Amino acid sequence: PLLYNRQLQFCAGVSGGGKDTCQGDSGGPLMMFTTSNQWVLVGLTSYGIGCARAAYPVVYTRVAYYQDWIRTTTSGVYTNATSSVSANIDPYSSNTSIKFFRSQPLTHLLFLFFPLLLIKIYLS
Repeated sequence: PLLYNRQLQFCAGVSGGGKDTCQGDSGGPLMMFTTSNQWVLVGLTSYGIGCARAAYPVVYTRVAYYQDWIRTTTSGVYTNATSSVSANIDPYSSNTSIKFFRSQPLTHLLFLFFPLLLIKIYLS
């Protein structure tokens, strides 16, 4: 049986199906483009039922829940960690430019593994 914990996880997918993660994508990032024009890691692919099925969104691990642990665990490890990123990302093109700016040790997480178009998030 699959377990679901709303505090640790959330579901996301296209309501009509057709686009989604699939087997082999576990651990992959779910990114969200913020109002401050940054791509932010919000989830890690956990599991789903089938691939891109309507009414069966994928379950993602809620990264924010583990934020304190990540900060504690990575504190001091990355002396030149990235805390600011300038990116020109087109989700429909392979032409993507990313500039990283060095700063103090990691103060927040911002990962740019690949652009993922987030259509709808279900937080229920």
